[in-house]
Amino acid sequence: MRTRLFVGTLVLALLLPLSWLIAGLPQFAAEEIAIGDSPHATAVTPDDRIVATLLGTDTVTVSWIDTADFASGPFTLGLDGESAAAIEGGTLDGDPVVFVGGSQVDVVRFDVAGIPAAGTDEAIGLGLDGGALVDLAWDATTLLLYGADSADGSLRRVDFSGEDASVDGTGWPVELGFTPVRVEQLDSSLLLVIGTAAIAVVDVTSMESPTLELLALELPDSDAIDLATDGVDTAWIIFENSQIWELERYGSAGAGDDDDSAGDDDDSAGDDDDSSGDDDDSATDEERGDLPENWTLELFITEPGTPGVGIAYVEVEDEGYVHVAGGNQVTVCNLSASLLERFDLSSDATSLAASSGDDGFVYVPQAGNHQLAILGAGPFVRIDTVDPTEIDEVDETISVTFSVDFGGQASEVCDYRFEVDATIAGGGTEIESAVGTATDGESITVELSGAELPSGDHTVFIFCADSDGDDGRASFSYSSAGLSAPSGFTLTADDGQVALSWDHDGTADVYVVYFDTEDFDEDAVPTTCNNDNTICSEHLEVPGGSTGDDDDSSTDDDDDDDTDSVSLTVDQLTNGTRYYFAIAARSAEEVEGPRTSTRSAVPSRRGGAAVLAGDTGGCSCSSSITSASSASLGALLLLLFGFARRRNER
Repeated sequence: MRTRLFVGTLVLALLLPLSWLIAGLPQFAAEEIAIGDSPHATAVTPDDRIVATLLGTDTVTVSWIDTADFASGPFTLGLDGESAAAIEGGTLDGDPVVFVGGSQVDVVRFDVAGIPAAGTDEAIGLGLDGGALVDLAWDATTLLLYGADSADGSLRRVDFSGEDASVDGTGWPVELGFTPVRVEQLDSSLLLVIGTAAIAVVDVTSMESPTLELLALELPDSDAIDLATDGVDTAWIIFENSQIWELERYGSAGAGDDDDSAGDDDDSAGDDDDSSGDDDDSATDEERGDLPENWTLELFITEPGTPGVGIAYVEVEDEGYVHVAGGNQVTVCNLSASLLERFDLSSDATSLAASSGDDGFVYVPQAGNHQLAILGAGPFVRIDTVDPTEIDEVDETISVTFSVDFGGQASEVCDYRFEVDATIAGGGTEIESAVGTATDGESITVELSGAELPSGDHTVFIFCADSDGDDGRASFSYSSAGLSAPSGFTLTADDGQVALSWDHDGTADVYVVYFDTEDFDEDAVPTTCNNDNTICSEHLEVPGGSTGDDDDSSTDDDDDDDTDSVSLTVDQLTNGTRYYFAIAARSAEEVEGPRTSTRSAVPSRRGGAAVLAGDTGGCSCSSSITSASSASLGALLLLLFGFARRRNER
């Protein structure tokens, strides 16, 4: 096995440029957000969406932030328990949840359909004997929640696999024989429990007959504080003196595999059967042999920051990394104990939680200033203004001003893009015109055309990717009626009526038809009606042929429910009178878009003297053709007709 100390690694790391850091690991301490009084334990949900923190208030309170929009929080929820010390992220029924442990177990379930997410609480009692859970471990496969109970030195279990949650059951609780402080899953069948001066392994292969083994290992002369595992065979324990020790199981398939990739030349812990392809890390007791003899505890790091308070393991592209919080610092190192980065905080940390390697954030609550420090792999994106957040027409624009923060690294740049209806990982519809490059602290304003934005209520993410490909993100919401002046607008006049037709683009819920015997502009609202008052100006026509009016007396030629066009016939009109028409789209919220330009037509009897009298009959024309010009044309035709008759009489 290997013993690793910081000998020269700190000096080496300080000489390395930031660009040397691996994508997915934090590079920038760019933001601190006030989250409430005396924050301590914190957790991230498996989807990286919610960061929740327990507050040290008189009542049990959870404060959370939705990472889809850091600026929207924090939000708080008061719980009914008498006390709480533990918090753990999980998933139930597809929803991200946070489990809170103390005198009871609370399940805070989050609805992430909108931004920000909304949280609701469900309390689960721990039975007549009560309890004092100081740490929780969630098994997403079996839907079991394990809790370290300091009240009676036991390991508890809450089963969420049934319709209703159940506490403990046959074989539970497991008596530990010491006061636990942390519990974590090592693999699918092994739990590690640490106390102030003890390490235990609980085998849950048989759920109704769990077995307990105390590891007879020489422990440091300091209290254990926190625990992290790689989910396979290795754990890291941080002690109050800030030393970190590595606990490794070396008698199972896969043990020692990660050491080779970390650059460790000591293969003595490796398993000769690494190529067996055995994916079952939950070996039986017989395969393990005597458990205490199959474990080693070696010093991993000394003095990363004092006092040590939290540790997290993160895997990025199949490589493991350890994040440690101690004092007012956060340290990042690889599995060879090489220091990669150290961040200074504005106050002492109380715990630490990390999102996945794909997300790249680390969250550190600080009791001294009541803030949550956010360390990011990519730049921190801040949206300053969004104006307006509601638009009606496609020719309107939304102005968005934002900036990016690289933690003072003025030379850093990132490439920004806007995506509609994305998740925190991207995958939305990119707005082609909204791309560019941003530098540290630069204020950027982007104008989004309504024509590029889908109608309805939507969320837009701003992503900015640095040279490593790590994205910073922020989001905002907008509402657009998405309305434009209807296209394809035509008129066809006939005897006592005019038929209207226009294209339906799918955005309008109803169309408004305006008409009058005189030309009118965009602001006018004519009140003209047909001769029997069955159709009046500001008539509502629903796409598909039905009318939005109470009196459905209009004659609609669109009997085949053609959703690509809309037709309406306005009858009971006076022949020889010019009528002007315009239409506009209207949303279900009664938001009206721009009107078409007015068009005009004259109803008439077809052919013969009607045409010679200047009646336009079946033609349609725009309002630029005046009644005077039409009358002049009619008079000229009558003169020519009379002249022809006189010639024939001769």
